[in-house]
Amino acid sequence: MDRVEASEEARKKLIEALTDAELLTIHRWVCSEQSFLFPIRRTLHKKQVRAYFENRVGEKTLTGVLSFLFFRIFGDHEWTEVYEKILVFLPRFKEALRSSSHFKEIETDTAIEDTSEPVARASEAPSDLPALSAWNVTCGVVFISKHALERFNERVCGKSEPLSNPIPDRLLRSFKRAFERAVPVTLDSRWNTARIINNNLRRASYLVDRSSGIRFVLPEVSGRRKPFIATAERPK
Repeated sequence: MDRVEASEEARKKLIEALTDAELLTIHRWVCSEQSFLFPIRRTLHKKQVRAYFENRVGEKTLTGVLSFLFFRIFGDHEWTEVYEKILVFLPRFKEALRSSSHFKEIETDTAIEDTSEPVARASEAPSDLPALSAWNVTCGVVFISKHALERFNERVCGKSEPLSNPIPDRLLRSFKRAFERAVPVTLDSRWNTARIINNNLRRASYLVDRSSGIRFVLPEVSGRRKPFIATAERPK
């Protein structure tokens, strides 16, 4: 077996040895600290992560990602045979991943998903989204209220003037990217009860984009009403 074949075999063994949550931890860790260095997809869901690492991440990119983590965990730069080196220290590598804040967030997100009602949704954003709508893997396609756009424009872009038609393309793109990155969260029970009372006893779902620090609020809808993003707020 030549060097290339040995490296490919080690790569497959390493990916197989890691759980979906551990692979997603690698992805979030790198995105949070070194995203500008690696051409990797910014938004990734747990159900997509294994296929992404197996088929979509280039050899050079994956070597760089794992070399970065090898240094962060073991304090050593390692650019050659990184798959083999991690396999040797696999228990310590997995322990470091599971001890990270990213892994704990993923476990929390998974618990929220597992207790929610099942929703049929695509794993990728549709290519024919209506203009004033956004997509997230958790809830699928939802409509965007003008109020949500104005609050996002104010809190993220620093512009407080009322929006007029047509909505600026740059604002829409930023809003949709932030919503696509967002992950579901639950409010503290005391705050959640207060919000339900203030919203005329309507419950809501909350998704947070950690990159922009914005929390999207989606009120519960019934009948034929379409789900929508009511506002974009900064958590206190």
